[in-house]
Amino acid sequence: MVETHLIRLPQCTRHAFWPIRPHLSRKARHDDALYNVMAITVHSLCAFHNRSAKKGKSWKGSPMVIMVTKIRYWRASTMSSRSNKGVAVLARVLSWGVAFSGCLLAGVATAAERAGDVVLAMGSVQIQRDGKTLSPAAGQAVESGDRLKTGADGYLYLKLKDGTFIALRPETRAVLADYHYDTAAHADIRVRLQLDEGVMRTITGQGLKQARDRFRLNTPVAAIGVRGTDFTTYADATTTRVSVTAGGVVMAPLGDACSPMAVGPCEGERAAELFAGRPDQMLQLNRDDPRPHVRAAGNQAPDQLRQPLPGETPAKVSASQDNGTDLQRISETQAVAHVVQAAGSRNPPPTTSVPPPEVPPVSPPPADTVSWGRYQALAGQPVQIDIGAARAAGLEIIATNSYYAIIREPERVNLPESGTASFILRQSEAAYVDNGTAQPATVQGGSLSVDFARNSFSTRLDVAAAGRNWEVTGAGDVTQTGKLVSNFRDGTNSTIRGALGGSDAHQAAYVFTRTLDNPGQQLVGVTAWTR
Repeated sequence: MVETHLIRLPQCTRHAFWPIRPHLSRKARHDDALYNVMAITVHSLCAFHNRSAKKGKSWKGSPMVIMVTKIRYWRASTMSSRSNKGVAVLARVLSWGVAFSGCLLAGVATAAERAGDVVLAMGSVQIQRDGKTLSPAAGQAVESGDRLKTGADGYLYLKLKDGTFIALRPETRAVLADYHYDTAAHADIRVRLQLDEGVMRTITGQGLKQARDRFRLNTPVAAIGVRGTDFTTYADATTTRVSVTAGGVVMAPLGDACSPMAVGPCEGERAAELFAGRPDQMLQLNRDDPRPHVRAAGNQAPDQLRQPLPGETPAKVSASQDNGTDLQRISETQAVAHVVQAAGSRNPPPTTSVPPPEVPPVSPPPADTVSWGRYQALAGQPVQIDIGAARAAGLEIIATNSYYAIIREPERVNLPESGTASFILRQSEAAYVDNGTAQPATVQGGSLSVDFARNSFSTRLDVAAAGRNWEVTGAGDVTQTGKLVSNFRDGTNSTIRGALGGSDAHQAAYVFTRTLDNPGQQLVGVTAWTR
């Protein structure tokens, strides 16, 4: 049986074989001899493709189309002892067939998918496509695979088909590495961006609101996923920093468990999250760090390293808008003045103002049924919950620790029977207790994941107090009534008690207690989450 695929390689580089691998049969992927022959053939084909340009430059790293033919072949055990030579000949024939198909198609220009449009191009900006350098202008289409570059006075703003807004600041290099948007096929959506150097602001569009697991921004060291987000990223060869204006992000180091070719966030113990409402903080990852950490932003914040245009100041975007659609109109006068000042020129390039995206109507969220508060005074903070009165009112006391309580309205929680859900941290309060004396602590970020198929959960928090940072980890069971009960498995260090809430389990809250190295010292707190 013969099956043929035409595959467009966005870049003909040493990684060119990866896009082809999923099209191979399972047997071919696990047959070392055939797999290696095909990999070497594609690599050789890329080398030929790159050398075939005028003076070896015009096609180098450019897209190439290759035809991969899958052939069902005999199992080696059914061949005679002389079949080894036959397998070698067959492999050689296959390799020449693939090479010949690739050579015929290597120079054929193919239309890449249109990803969106340029809405603002100012100063020194370039788009590199198929080995050619283009000077973009407002209204010009951008395509999957395009390489974007701005100079010292350059600003380039794009709006993608799904509504995502991208703003490249000066001295920035980025790539629309892989873009495919299809509202009819969620599994086929791919939005993979790449920031090689510089600063880029990203506001994910309404089209990705239900497909956040199909978005990824890669830097040289990190993978960044979104929770419905407006965020700004700085990247160089060794460091990545992210600040969040609306929603939240999850960052993890690239590696064996987090492939740069994948889409969606990389979750797990090496990931860290940051959410809006903390303008003085950022998430940072250095090349040798095992996981990202929350840091004070200061003069290292992305907006400080590459200044935005006056009308694009993130402070003017409402942090309560998870969809990031409140982008301010950029004044053409302001934009031109900014470029003139930066470039010292009296003849700035023409520019076009950015129209504000349309804001669709927003449906009211499901009602929350879980709440929390202090039932003991803490560090000068008053009591918020009277447990006796709550019981008398028919509310369920889910859990307590030394200072905080979780209560829930008597409404049935309908738990999904399968799937996993990642929750976003919305509220938190914590205290550091040293031999009975409490002082405020800060929850700087965290994650909560629920596996409904296995009736289990796992969570992690970063807590700062008394000049130190601690990690709170917990994992355990989700009961039939939606309660969260930790069991100190998987090396976790804290007691977690809480519950899911809302008729559709869209809400969660829990109290936590971690005993530190000194038995008289504890971290206690409470968190509230939504999906």
